[in-house]
Amino acid sequence: MSLERLASPSAMAVSRTEAKVFLRIDHDDEDGLIDSQIAAATAQIEAAAALALIRQRFVERIGAGRPADMFGGFCLSVRPVMAVLAVRIVEADGRLRDLGAEAFRVADGFSARVSFPAGPPILVGGAELEIEFEAGFGEMAAEVPAELREAVLQRVRELYERGESNSAQGAWRRLIAPYRPVRL
Repeated sequence: MSLERLASPSAMAVSRTEAKVFLRIDHDDEDGLIDSQIAAATAQIEAAAALALIRQRFVERIGAGRPADMFGGFCLSVRPVMAVLAVRIVEADGRLRDLGAEAFRVADGFSARVSFPAGPPILVGGAELEIEFEAGFGEMAAEVPAELREAVLQRVRELYERGESNSAQGAWRRLIAPYRPVRL
């Protein structure tokens, strides 16, 4: 399984101005540092909770080694899924075979699951299933839940005040806990 981001978000989940107000900074000397810390905090929160905060486009590739779930489908790795754009078979020689919309179903909900009414495709000879999708809470920061925006600000504060901190008890971790996927 591999996941590739095809399109980055068009906005940040937290603006530089918001971060500077939160940090009580009233000068522009560290704007570049703050921007990079917002990006780092956002990436860390997205990775820890398997989320995309702002709309992004991804492609997930699933090889023959990953079995379908008990319902004959696959849960996508990044949430919340806004749309599944395409489902394809990538043959070992690189040829693409597009599966039409009738070949798969997308279960609505926070964690989208792509299923196949006729059973999952059989992947042979190094072929992969490729699912292209968009995930995120929306196009703008205002659409991101408040607790996730607060988590970004809390993590930016940790980075700004202490440098890289591996604190397992950071406030941001508690804020994202309800969004973390449950694994059984």
